[in-house]
Amino acid sequence: MHEFLLGEATMHEFGLNLSGDNSYSYDYDPEIEPSITNEFSSAAYRAGHSMIDGFLKIYGRNRMEEMISLSELVQQPSRMRKWEFYDEILTTLTTEPVQKVDSFISESLTRYLFKSGNPFGAADGNPFGVDLPSITIQRGRDHGLRPYNDYRQLIGLARVENFEEFGPELGYKLSQLYNSVDDIDLWVGGLLEPKDPEDGVLGPTFRDIIADQFYRLKRGDRYFFENEPAVNPGHFTLEQLYELKKTTLSRIICDNSDGIMLKRQAPNAFKQPGVYGNEFVECDGPFLPSIDLTFWQD
Repeated sequence: MHEFLLGEATMHEFGLNLSGDNSYSYDYDPEIEPSITNEFSSAAYRAGHSMIDGFLKIYGRNRMEEMISLSELVQQPSRMRKWEFYDEILTTLTTEPVQKVDSFISESLTRYLFKSGNPFGAADGNPFGVDLPSITIQRGRDHGLRPYNDYRQLIGLARVENFEEFGPELGYKLSQLYNSVDDIDLWVGGLLEPKDPEDGVLGPTFRDIIADQFYRLKRGDRYFFENEPAVNPGHFTLEQLYELKKTTLSRIICDNSDGIMLKRQAPNAFKQPGVYGNEFVECDGPFLPSIDLTFWQD
């Protein structure tokens, strides 16, 4: 997943790749603070709000049976009573592409989120819900995040000098909302940054904030699962590490499905399935190896 978000070059730059299949990590640094940064939790990692499609296409055995608005599912689990629905929704989530990280947010999140049984208001079947982007922007202000321009400068980029740098349309809209480019919120500016198609799906500011957080968790947390016995009191054995590293998200999806509709998965769950190099394979076949739990027996 990190590679999908950040790109291979950033993974290499921040040293985020794992060690070999059957080896410990020896790069723990007690001087690195592993706590979650405010910028990561309140803004950068919420770039995913822009990637959410407002509709889920539910496929049956032979065709698409239904298109469901996301707002019809959030906090409404009654559909799970349908015998095949769990496998259907897993199939949808593993085959439908994500949206780009940009200025567009689905109406399911801007107007209708939690529209029924709204936890932020009256639970009386209100046809409208809450505006998630507004909540995210306000959260950043409540948490005291600095403006977007300050973080650009922090990662070594030039500060934005005028609204026109965002393009004529977005620049005009931003100028109607902010008195100065130095007032633009981090979450807003991060979404609007140009992306490098060869290096993940994020702009450079969000990319570096997220990569820095993953770096801190990997290098500064003594309990990181790869760390050697001399560092990690709860370390895994080398055999256990090998079993953990050989599993994939596709294997986890297969193991947690009901096996009614979902019986195949693409080996890489983070890339487009069913294409050359990522063709579907059977869940019970040899191409998605399972963890051997005997190595955890006392």
